[in-house]
Parts: sequence; C-alpha cells; structure tokens
Amino acid sequence: TNGNFASGSAVLKVHDFWQTHLKTLLDSCAHISNHLDYTKALHSKDDVKIGGDLSSISKLSEYMK
Repeated sequence: TNGNFASGSAVLKVHDFWQTHLKTLLDSCAHISNHLDYTKALHSKDDVKIGGDLSSISKLSEYMK
C-alpha cells in the first residue's frame, strides 16, 4: 500500500524496479558460482595428472644426477 500519499506509488515503483534488478544480480552471481565450482571440479583431475607427470620427471632428474 502507498499510504494514500502521492509519492507512495513512486516509492513502490522504485522498490519494484530494484527488487527486479536485485533478483537478476543474485541469479547471475549464483550462475557464476556454479560455473566456478564445476570448473574447479573438472580441472582437479587435471591437477592430479599433472602432479603425477611432474613426479615422474622429478625422479628421472634425480636419477640423472
């Protein structure tokens, strides 16, 4: 309700406008967060493989000394 004030309806319009934009912003942040979680999980397997590959190279380097 606008309380029967002339500016009440304008305040409600501003409120609705900002609520819509806030929801859009929160949805976008959630989308980014989900993508980061997915990317982190996807590339964690790569990190394990790279770590194993480097470990083999490290042992070879020790042998060559």
